[in-house]
Amino acid sequence: MILKFLGGASEVTGSAILIITENGRLLRDCGIFQGHREESHIRNLSLLERSGGIDAVVISHAHLDHCGNLPTIVKDGFRGNVFVTPATADLMPLMWEDAVHIQEHDLRFLSKRGVKVPPLLKPLYDLGNVMEAERLIVKCEYNKPVYPLRGTEVVFTEAGHILGSALNTVTVKEGKKKTVIGFAFDLGRKNMPVIKEPEFLHNLDILVIESTYGGREHEKIEEVENRLASIILKTLERKGKVIIPSFALGRTQEVLYSLKRLIEKNIIPKIPIFVDSPLAGRITEVFRKHIELFSKESLEEGLSFLEDKDFVKFTISKEESQEINEITSPCIIIAASGMCEGGRILHHLMRTIEDEKNTILFVGFQANNTLGRRILEKQERVKIFDGSYRVKAEVTKLNAYSAHAGKSDLLEFISKSGKVKDIILVHGENNQIKELANAIPAISDAKIHIPVYGEEIEF
Repeated sequence: MILKFLGGASEVTGSAILIITENGRLLRDCGIFQGHREESHIRNLSLLERSGGIDAVVISHAHLDHCGNLPTIVKDGFRGNVFVTPATADLMPLMWEDAVHIQEHDLRFLSKRGVKVPPLLKPLYDLGNVMEAERLIVKCEYNKPVYPLRGTEVVFTEAGHILGSALNTVTVKEGKKKTVIGFAFDLGRKNMPVIKEPEFLHNLDILVIESTYGGREHEKIEEVENRLASIILKTLERKGKVIIPSFALGRTQEVLYSLKRLIEKNIIPKIPIFVDSPLAGRITEVFRKHIELFSKESLEEGLSFLEDKDFVKFTISKEESQEINEITSPCIIIAASGMCEGGRILHHLMRTIEDEKNTILFVGFQANNTLGRRILEKQERVKIFDGSYRVKAEVTKLNAYSAHAGKSDLLEFISKSGKVKDIILVHGENNQIKELANAIPAISDAKIHIPVYGEEIEF
């Protein structure tokens, strides 16, 4: 058996690991690589070619860096089954459709400004490819085995990362040998708002685990609402706006949950809150459909944070989005994309980033070479579309909303995975991977692997 790392190795985006057995080739995740535009486009277009062929795909969850390249390989000829949880099956097509619209919109915007668009920046796929990909989906219940290849069993386990997310146990039988591989990325956290907590995997031979926060601990989620309130109140004193770049899936709903609680407790005043994302509105409908995946606490609180039209306005049309720009009084604007690499957030940043009254609040991870990372690093000027803008707004972040396990969570997960022989660290930047690797020997005798893009490991 061979594991081939086609993305997400010594980097955070573009997760894709090929499991090569004597009976076939199974891809675990098929994510879009995000970074420098031309480099990203080339890597995303070549995934199927680099794989050498794929018989079936297992997707962990509906974030684009884990599922967003599937229509690309379908466009290139892939026609195998795609195994996902029911909620992910509902969410993935929405994410793919939005990716198409964003790519097409950004190209039109640049063309209108007279910017010559290189051929490499054309959309990766179209809505026809999305429809073809959707027809390949096979829905899988949690904790019930499925068999994507002869001799290969896959089980989906609650990951606690976003709605419908799953860890996977993959059991490969080759002759008389049986190998049990656990895939623990993206791995969620305990006590997060809205969805259930992650479960553990047991009795593994090989563990492939993320290291996004392998050397860091998060702020306690219990304290995040106080920090959020403080940021909002400080901005209101300046009569500014709070701009929140947010993933439409998961993070937006969690932030709304906290904002609703703060208003109901009279900790912050009731001010206009906009979710400027057609995708977030559609995703919220899927949340309402899958309340069986909600935590007990959020069910007890009720679903008003998703349904109260007096609390939040979901803007759908372009005209509604543009009307937000006419508001001069304080408000909160939540818009995608979470790493500021496309979508309506770019238009809001263009209009607010040079005003020191405003606050840009990051509530999610910002990968290297993304606009979000450059703003978070407080570079003096940043490029948005074809313009250069001075960063004068206050820039801050809340790590507590991260849906990725912190260092202690990762070590606990490893310690409960059984007598693992090999641990493979993925989905992290090099400094975080190294810190986690240095901590593992205190709890495990497993051999540690740190693969790079394109590497193969044979077992």
